[in-house]
Amino acid sequence: HAGSGGMLLEALVGCAGVTLNAVATARFHVASDGSAVVELIQPTQNPRLNRFLLEALRRWKFSPAIQDGKPVPSVQDIVVRVNVE
Repeated sequence: HAGSGGMLLEALVGCAGVTLNAVATARFHVASDGSAVVELIQPTQNPRLNRFLLEALRRWKFSPAIQDGKPVPSVQDIVVRVNVE
């Protein structure tokens, strides 16, 4: 998502013109009501970027998994790629 996130990532990098390429793996524990808890199971090497990612990922919304027609808890791992040029 563009917008203020780009400015925040630029601040994480330190200055304009610097590139940043990083990959993290986030694990979402999604409850049967759709609420979720996220953790970085494979963080980037940049602690500031990891904090930014967790802040952003905590805003994601989920629908629960469905099994036999009923909502059930689930765990989802998602690879997050960050590219700032």
